[in-house]
Amino acid sequence: MTQLRSLNTITVPSVKNTAGVIVDPTKVLSGTTISGITGTMPNQGSPTYNPSTSTQSLPSGYYSGGTINPVTGTATASQVLSGQTFASASGIGQTGTMPNKGTLRTVTPGVYSAGYYSAVYIPGWTALANDTTARYYLAAAYDSSANLTYAIDGYNVSGYSIATLTAYSHSSNSWTALANDTTARQQLAAAYDSSANLTYAIDGYYGGALATLTAYLY
Repeated sequence: MTQLRSLNTITVPSVKNTAGVIVDPTKVLSGTTISGITGTMPNQGSPTYNPSTSTQSLPSGYYSGGTINPVTGTATASQVLSGQTFASASGIGQTGTMPNKGTLRTVTPGVYSAGYYSAVYIPGWTALANDTTARYYLAAAYDSSANLTYAIDGYNVSGYSIATLTAYSHSSNSWTALANDTTARQQLAAAYDSSANLTYAIDGYYGGALATLTAYLY
């Protein structure tokens, strides 16, 4: 008698009931029994998923349904900076078309083209907090490490040279009295040394020309 041999590979599940029926429990819903074999397939129910910027993996199992929420948003390409991608109700992976105009500095009235401006400068004067000491013939220097502008010495309204030092805070728009200079004078010069974090009061006038140099450490 001639025997026939199959050329195909047959995979036989490892679970077989007493009736001879082959049942793969991973293909049967958990809690369900077929021919005495209890299923192990997880019941994932009907989940809801939100859009994400990364790939979302769904766990294996049985799904009775499910919802993937739509992408929301009202932005249009013209409202998003050119070269930047975004998602809205109109679609995912859209690219903005708003022109990048950079910095605008102008004194000319007019209508400027639409786009993104990183800063707009319109030259002019703005009233800030008054110094705590009225004077003239003073010196000034900017301390970049502390973001302070110093008003140094000078000549007061009573007609005297003074050694008063005050500091203007650019962040709080306020003045603070600091330690007096060791030399009262007027018509001096001042400079800030960022490497040493020192502010220098240089020479000046007090009854005559001075050659005095003093340094202030904040």
